[in-house]
Order: sequence, then C-alpha cells, then structure tokens
Amino acid sequence: MVTRNVVLTETQGQLDQALVASSRHQNVSEVMWAGLQLLKQDESQITDYRQGLLEGLAQAKAAAKTLSGGPFETYAAPYERNLSADAPRRGGTRRDCRKVLNHIGYAAERPL
Repeated sequence: MVTRNVVLTETQGQLDQALVASSRHQNVSEVMWAGLQLLKQDESQITDYRQGLLEGLAQAKAAAKTLSGGPFETYAAPYERNLSADAPRRGGTRRDCRKVLNHIGYAAERPL
C-alpha cells in the first residue's frame, strides 16, 4: 500500500468526516477510495464518448465527401483535434463532446 499526504479544503474535510461518522465508510481512506473509483468510471466514460464521437465524425466526414464534400470538414476539424487521444487534457473536452453531440441531435441519457 502507498501512503499519501492529502490536503483537503475545510468543506471537503467536513464531508469526509460526515461520511465516516454516518458509518457509510469506516475511515477516510475508504472515502478517498470511493471518490477515486467514481473518477475512474468518469474517465472511462469520457474515453468511450470520445471514441464514439471520433467514429461518428469519421462516418459523417465520409458521408459528406460522397454527398457534397461541403462544410462538414470545416465544422468538424477543431473537434477532431480536441477529441484525439494525444490531445492535451483540459477542461474543454467535455464541452467539445457536448457541442458535437448537441449539433448532431444526440440526446444522452446522462448529461456530460
């Protein structure tokens, strides 16, 4: 096991103490573990959305080329760059995913 020192805000400290006091978790380590599990699920879901969007963009680009070769490439290019696996991580990735999903009329069960 690895030991880490973590600095929490006052609000975060109160939350983890409340979760331990409520007997939902036995100690602060379990609270941190649960939070990391949620983050792991979230990252996995973002990866899945990103892959699906890239596949959809590729299909739409192929269809646009066969139809008219028009403005789709101009519209899609910035999103393609931001969704690529080697793009630097930043807060805008979810926003980019949401813009593309909204533009193509996809209504997700769980919002990004």
